[in-house]
Amino acid sequence: MESIHVKAVAEDGKIAFAEQNEAHPDGEATVIGDGEVVKVARTPAVEQSILDGNLIQVKDQMLPNDAVSATTETVETEVFDDEEEDA
Repeated sequence: MESIHVKAVAEDGKIAFAEQNEAHPDGEATVIGDGEVVKVARTPAVEQSILDGNLIQVKDQMLPNDAVSATTETVETEVFDDEEEDA
């Protein structure tokens, strides 16, 4: 099942969405109205909560850099050759 990132529309500190479903990371999803972005499975209950106006989907390009998967990061490295430096 597809995963998406969501956050609560209301920032009131209350639980905006909670569901136990094996499709979610760790088998459950809880979204609290604290501005935090949460990765969830796109279950029918998540879809309904978005339609009801309780959740909003956050597109990947809107995520902070530290929330993007490490598999998408590019790491630059330098290789030093000691023999060339001694010449």
